This record gives sequence, structure tokens and C-alpha cells, in this order.
Amino acid sequence: MQFEIVIPTRNGGRWLGQLLEAYRKLGVEPLYIVDARTNDDTHALLRKMNARFVDYLPRGDFVESGMIEAASQFATKEWILRLDDDEFPSSELLRWANEVAGQTDADGWAISRLTLLNVEHKIKYSRIETQYYSPVPDLCGPLVRLFRHRHVEYSNIIHSPGFASKRPWQFAPGDAFFVHLDVLLRSAGERLEKLRRYEEIEPNSSWRFAYHYLPDLFPEIDQKPAPLPTDEFDDLLASLPLPAEQPYALSTKERAQMQISADDFTVRAKMRERRQRSPLARKKIAEFFCTLGKSVTSVESRLPARLGVGQFLHDYGTDLFGGAERRASVASRVLPETTKPIGPKTQSAAEQWSQ
Repeated sequence: MQFEIVIPTRNGGRWLGQLLEAYRKLGVEPLYIVDARTNDDTHALLRKMNARFVDYLPRGDFVESGMIEAASQFATKEWILRLDDDEFPSSELLRWANEVAGQTDADGWAISRLTLLNVEHKIKYSRIETQYYSPVPDLCGPLVRLFRHRHVEYSNIIHSPGFASKRPWQFAPGDAFFVHLDVLLRSAGERLEKLRRYEEIEPNSSWRFAYHYLPDLFPEIDQKPAPLPTDEFDDLLASLPLPAEQPYALSTKERAQMQISADDFTVRAKMRERRQRSPLARKKIAEFFCTLGKSVTSVESRLPARLGVGQFLHDYGTDLFGGAERRASVASRVLPETTKPIGPKTQSAAEQWSQ
């Protein structure tokens, strides 16, 4: 293969065995980067299954604090497909990454991630409006996960790819996706503790992702759940352990923070839409702002407090690039009159939020 699957993991022993067996059925042997602070049976399990793994002690308590960079030290292929220990690729993603993406000169690809939910004892994926944020129509939850690991510069920014490139990311086709099993494997209490931990590390960084970590707190109808487009995951899903339930409660302050973040998301979405319609939405201009933002972020990382100027410039360039991509996509597609969009109806994040 043109790429290597690398999986950072910490305390995932409850389900690592089932996923590794599923990988091997596809003829894949992933490389696990095990957080050295792991204190469950992960090590014993991986040794018993003769899995490939290395230990690594990250600089912080989140995966972007060195775990992704560590993967580059041990990967032998030109490309890395980084997946978390609660994610699993479709067979089409593996085929496309090997036969198409791996033959390009791109630095990285954003790939659709489908977050799975248990809806009345049936597994479906979330189509909540906040999953549709890319310039590519109907692409659900794309994240930059396939990349040339020696062509990027690594960073320690939480909720980021963990690296940056001088060139904008490309987008994989929608049928080359991977599934996210977090909601099936971890209880709402476990997921809430993870969200709180991220907030403690960097205040105001994570409550805005409550729709992702805690879909249980949103009305089911707002998730717009839909059946998976394939049955290839059925055996894996049937083998997964049930989550370890634990009680939880949200404080009034936490609910208020989530509401504020939902409102902020709505403002950000409107700002992105204006930028994408701007006359400046050209790829050359976008690349200039992305490069400038990257340089400023590098300087800011050495300051006592991050001012956010570099991130603002990078976001601005990304939005401009998205506008250029959207125009190119619309210009190249001729849709028959009977074609209907499969994405959800636009709705603000504030409207999605449920008390």
C-alpha cells in the first residue's frame, strides 16, 4: 500500500481487539502509538495479538500534543492514514487512498467521518447540520487524516489536525469515509469527562463541540440520523462491547457555555459564507493567507499567551479557498432536474441546541 495506518491510543483495551481483528480481515496491520500513561490492559492485549505498537509519552493530555508527530518517526510509508482507536475505515477509503490519493502530489486530504448513533437499537449516522461545514456539497464531517508525513509541520494545537501545510488540503470523495464509534463505545458520562478535560487544558476550546461529544443532549430529530450506505461494518458493530455506564450531570454554567458556543458557531458559519462569496475567494490569495497564518502561529507559539492572529489569518485563507473550491465544484457539475440534495436543511446551531 502507498500509506500506513497509524492509530494513537490510550486506555482503549475494551475494544482494540475487536477493531484489530476487523483490520486484519481487510488485510491491514496498523501501527499503534500507545500513550505511555495507559493503565488498562492495552499492552497485554496488543502483545497477545502480536500487534505492531510503540510506546510514546506525549507532552500533554491530548492526542495533538506529540502523538501524531511521533507516528511520523515510526511510519515507513510516504503517506499516513491516521485514525483514532475508536474509528474504522470503509473498504472504499482504503482502495481510494491507495490507488488515487497516494498517487497525487497533494500534502493532505480531508476525509468524511460518519459519527454513529444507536437509534432505537439501529445503528445510524448523524447528519446534524453542524457536520456539513466544508465547501464540498453534502460532505459529512471531513477531517484531515491522510497526509504526507514528511511534508507537513507538526503543531500542538488541540482540535486541529496536529500539523499544517503550506498548501490547502484536498477533499476525498464522499464514499471514501470512516466511521466514528465513540458514542457506541463510551458512555455519555465518559464523553463528558473527556470534554471537561479538554476545557481544563485550554478554556473555551471544546464546549463548542458538544454536538459531537454529547449527541445524547440534542433532540434525536436534530441529528437527522440516516442508515449507513453499506453493510460492511455489521460484523464489527455486532462485536463491540457495551459502554461502561456512569452517572453524569451538567452544571448550569456548562449548559450556558454550550449555548454560547452554539451561538458562536452560527456567527462563524455566517462569516464563512460571506468570505466564500467574496471576490477575494481565489486559490492564490487563499494560499497567501494560509501561509501567512502559519508563520504568525509559529511566532505566537513562542509567546506566553497565544493571541489568535495566526489562527484568524489561516481561517480566513481557508474560507477563501473553500469559496474557490465551491465555485469550481458548481461550475463542473451538471445536475439533472430530478437530483435532490442529500445534505440536511440548513439550521442554525442555536436552533439545534436543546436545554
